[in-house]
Parts: sequence; C-alpha cells; structure tokens
Amino acid sequence: MSATAFEARVKTHWTEEEYLAGVELDPELKYEFVSGRVFAMATPSGVHAEISSNIFIPLHTHQRGKPCRVFKGDMALHIRFLNRPVFYIPDILVACDDGDLAKNFREKPLLIVEVMSKSTLGNDLREKLWAYCAIPGLRHYLVVNQQAVEVTHFYRTDDGWDEVTLLDPEAVISIPELAYCLTVREIYANTGVGTPGGAATGGA
Repeated sequence: MSATAFEARVKTHWTEEEYLAGVELDPELKYEFVSGRVFAMATPSGVHAEISSNIFIPLHTHQRGKPCRVFKGDMALHIRFLNRPVFYIPDILVACDDGDLAKNFREKPLLIVEVMSKSTLGNDLREKLWAYCAIPGLRHYLVVNQQAVEVTHFYRTDDGWDEVTLLDPEAVISIPELAYCLTVREIYANTGVGTPGGAATGGA
C-alpha cells in the first residue's frame, strides 16, 4: 500500500492492522483512528507549535537520562474507548512504563497535553477528555487554549478526577510524578497570547 493510497482511503473503514501498516509506511502522515475511521490532523498554527514547544523542550530536557519518555505530536496513543479501538496523536505525551515500547504507539501514558483551537475545543474537552480519563495509569491531562491564557489541568486523585482552570500567568502546574513544575507564563512565552492585540485567531 502506497502513501497515496493511505491518504486516499481516509474516509473508508480500516482495521487496526491497516492503520498501523499505513503509519509504518510513512510515519510523517498524521492521522488519528477512531472506530475504523481515519481522520487527517490539521496543520498546526504558529501559536500552536510555539506553545507545544514551550511545554515539550523543558520537559524533555528535564527527563533526559530518566525512565520517562516525552513525545511531541509524533507518537500515537492506542486505547480502547467504549470497547472500540482508538489511536489518538496527542500534542504532548509522556510515557513511563518499561513495557510500553511499541514502535508506533504507546498505551500507558502518565501525562497528556492537547493544545486546543476553536475547531478542536469540543473534541479535547468532550470526547478526548472521556477517553483519556478512562486510561488507568493516566495522572494528568492538560488542555491549553491557544486563543487566550487558559490552561485546564485535569488530575487524578484518590477519589477520581478533579480539575482546575488556570488564568493567572504566574500560576504553577505541578506534575509530582515527574518532579516537574512549569508556570502558565512559560507555556505562552513568545506567542503574543494574552498581550494587547496579541490573541491568536484561528488555526489548529
């Protein structure tokens, strides 16, 4: 199956094996797989890319030489949601399980980050929220608004899931399992978001 054939069949029914074969054929193709359907991912905006990098680079540096691996938009997440197979591609994914080493996907994340736009807002805070929070080992899910300074931190507690929405640039996000913290200001550095006339408009 060629890369062209992989792209041409995005609206037809796929098996997990066919999807993974397409990813193996061309890892640069960015498609998510939900219940036999394959969906092309939108090209990220400059703000989206900057925010993702602001989170990924220091976190990746912090984890260098440590057991956990940090991925930026290039590692699929394989889960079963409502008894259906799903492959998502989070903007940031951190996986720490020694046995979770498949070539093209992970199944046991500790942290997931999605940078949302107007077009992905409903998906990130509805479908993906439900799917991600059903993953037994997931401890943190961050949803970062690229239109305004707003980070929603969903985190697992002994009693289930809780959440906090952070609007203050000086607010600190703590990931104790990684002995890591970052501020909201660091997430939005050099993006123009939150400054007069600097809010992002559109984009993925």
